[in-house]
Amino acid sequence: MKTSAAAYPSIVLVRAEYLLLYLDWLRKLGTPVDRELRKARLPTLIEELPDEYVSLNMSYRFLGNCARIDGVDDIGFEAGWNVSFDAFGDIMASTLRAAPTPKLRLEVFARLLALEDTGAHCEAHFEGDMSRISVHQYTPPGGDSRIAEWLNIKAIIEIIRTWMGQNWMPPVIGLESRLPVLNSILNRLPGVQVLTGQSAPFIRVPNHILTSPITYDSLAPTANGIDEPLGTPGSVVQATGDIVEMLSTSLSPYLRSGYPQIDLAAEIAGISVRSLQRQLGKMRISYTELVERIRYGQAIRLLADPDLKILEIALELGYGDASNFSRAFRRISGSSPREIRKHLVTDAESRGGVK
Repeated sequence: MKTSAAAYPSIVLVRAEYLLLYLDWLRKLGTPVDRELRKARLPTLIEELPDEYVSLNMSYRFLGNCARIDGVDDIGFEAGWNVSFDAFGDIMASTLRAAPTPKLRLEVFARLLALEDTGAHCEAHFEGDMSRISVHQYTPPGGDSRIAEWLNIKAIIEIIRTWMGQNWMPPVIGLESRLPVLNSILNRLPGVQVLTGQSAPFIRVPNHILTSPITYDSLAPTANGIDEPLGTPGSVVQATGDIVEMLSTSLSPYLRSGYPQIDLAAEIAGISVRSLQRQLGKMRISYTELVERIRYGQAIRLLADPDLKILEIALELGYGDASNFSRAFRRISGSSPREIRKHLVTDAESRGGVK
C-alpha cells in the first residue's frame, strides 16, 4: 500500500545535499535553475548550504516543473543514481562507518534515515535466502514517485557496495511507480530485474551478504550493538517535532536572502496564514518572535567564530546592517553581540585551558 501524506507531519523536510544532486544535473541540461528555484519558493542560495533542510513538497514541485520544461522522464534516475556515500550527513556517515557488519549498517541507516529525510523510513522483510530492503517514501499529492525512488534505492546499494565493491548490483530492484522503465535506464542495469508497481522502492539482497563482516581494520566495531530488526523504533534520532521546531529548521536557509515572510512559512507548513497564526498563538509565540528566535540561535553560533565581523553576521542572518542586527539581538539577550562574543570566546579559552 502506498504511504499516504496523512502518515507524516505536514512539514516534511529533506537535507539540501540531495536536492543539489538534481541541481547539478539540471544545470548541465541548461535548465534555468535559479528562476525555477524562485518560482518554487526554495532558497536560491541553497547550493551554499548543503546541510540545511528544505521542504520536500516544494522540492517535488521544483523538480516536476524542471522535468516538464526539459521534457525529460528520467530526472529521478539521472540525478538520484549519482548519490554516493559522501552525500550522507556527518552523523549518518560516521555511524555507518563504525558498524561492523552489513546488517548493522543497514540498521543504522534505518534508524538515522529521518535525519536525512523526515518523510522516509526503511524496513526489511526476509524472503527465504533473500532479504527485501525497502524505503517507504512520502510523495506529495500529485507528485511523481520516480523523482526520489532511484535515489533511495541507490543509497542502499551504496551502503552495501562499501564492502561488496563498487560494481555490485542487486539481482532485483522494485519501483513504486507503475510507469514503464525507459530502455535507456534498463540498458545501464545489466542482469538486474526491475519490477514496477511495488508498495515501496526496494532491492533484494542475498542473506549471506548481510551476515558478512566488514574486513577493513578502520571499520572495527566501535559503535554500540544494535539488536532490533531493521526499521524497529529504538534509538533513532527523531528529526520531526512540533511546528515551531520544524519551521525553525525549514526557514533557516532563507535568512541569507532577508526576512522570510509569513506566507512562505504557511506554504511550507501546508496551511493558511491564519491557521499558522492560530497554531503559533496556541504555543504563545508570534511569527515575528519565531524568526527572531531562529536568527538568535544562528547568531550565537556565528559569534563564536572570532574571525567573522559583526556586519558579516548581520548580512548572513538577513539584516540590512549591523545596527538592526544589534538592536534585535539586544531585545532577546539583553546584551550586545560584542558582549556575547566576548563571553563565548572567554568560555572557549577557559575550556581549552582545562587540563
